[in-house]
Amino acid sequence: MSTFGPQIEVAIARVRADIARLHGELTANGLVVWTGGNVSGRVPGADLFVIKPSGVDY
Repeated sequence: MSTFGPQIEVAIARVRADIARLHGELTANGLVVWTGGNVSGRVPGADLFVIKPSGVDY
């Protein structure tokens, strides 16, 4: 159950997609190995961050 409005939910989904794509670029460029490395992004319009911690695959 979400406590965020629909616009924030869309923003969260966009940031999550960006984080997943960017983590893939880090791996492809040899900057991290597998699921290593933290990647995060701020959710516009909210006091929120999306964080991909080390060791967690998308």
